[in-house]
Amino acid sequence: MIIAFSVGLTGCASESEPESSNKPRIGNNKSNKRRKKQKKNKSVVCHSQECKEARVNLKDGKNKLAIALFKRGLLVNPKCARAHLGIAKAEFALNEGEKALQEIGKAVALNPNMLEAYLLQASIYSQQQRHDKAISSLTQAIKLDPTLASSYYLRARAAYFATWFDDDDEAPDMIADLEKALALNPSYAEAHEAKGIYLASKHKVKEAIASFSKAIELKPTYDSYLNKMEDFINQNIWWLGWVLIFFVFWFFILR
Repeated sequence: MIIAFSVGLTGCASESEPESSNKPRIGNNKSNKRRKKQKKNKSVVCHSQECKEARVNLKDGKNKLAIALFKRGLLVNPKCARAHLGIAKAEFALNEGEKALQEIGKAVALNPNMLEAYLLQASIYSQQQRHDKAISSLTQAIKLDPTLASSYYLRARAAYFATWFDDDDEAPDMIADLEKALALNPSYAEAHEAKGIYLASKHKVKEAIASFSKAIELKPTYDSYLNKMEDFINQNIWWLGWVLIFFVFWFFILR
C-alpha cells in the first residue's frame, strides 16, 4: 500500500501574557497549585531588536544567522519562549532534530500553552520514527486547541505507523481521529486519503474507494490515484485498474 501524508506548520503566533495581579486569588487547592506552577514557568514576551531581526531572517531561510540573533535576544530576556521556538525552527530546518527538540523543551517549560511548539515537536518525532512520542505531542496540542483538524489527522497518521511498525496496542483510534478531522474540515483531502488507506488495510474495499474518490475530487494527486488503482485491482476489477494505470500515466507523466 502506497502511503502519502503531509504536514504543514503555520507561522509563529504572538504570545500575550496577562499581567499578574496583587489581589488574592480564591479557589481550591488544585487551582491554586496550577496557578503557582504557571507563574513559575511564565514566559516574558521579548520585543528586542535582536529577536525581531531573528524572525525576519528565519522567514528568509537564513537559519544560522537567525539562531545567533535569537541567542543574543535570550541574553537580554532569558524567559522568551518564542526565541527558543525560533531557534528550534531554525535547527529543524538545518536537519538538527535533537537540538530542535532541546529548544522546544525550553520553550514549553516557559510557556506550556505553546500550540505551535507541540506541533513542531510532533513533526520532528514523526521524522525520527518515534511515533509514540509524536502521539503524546499531538494529544497535548489537541488539549490546547480541540478545533484544529490537522492535529487529529496527524495523530491518526502517527497512530497508523505506531501500530504498523511498533505494535502499539494503546495507540489512539485512527478512524475516530480521522472522522473528527473531517467533521472539523470536510474538505481535508489528506484526511480522506488517510481514511481510504485505513479502510483498505481492513479490507473494506468499497469504503476505501469512496474515500479515495473524495480525496481525488478535492485534490487530485498521484498517490491518491495509485491507491485507488491498487484497490480496483485487489477487487478484481481489472479493467478499471488498467484504465486508471493509463490515466495516471497520461495525466501525471505525459501531460
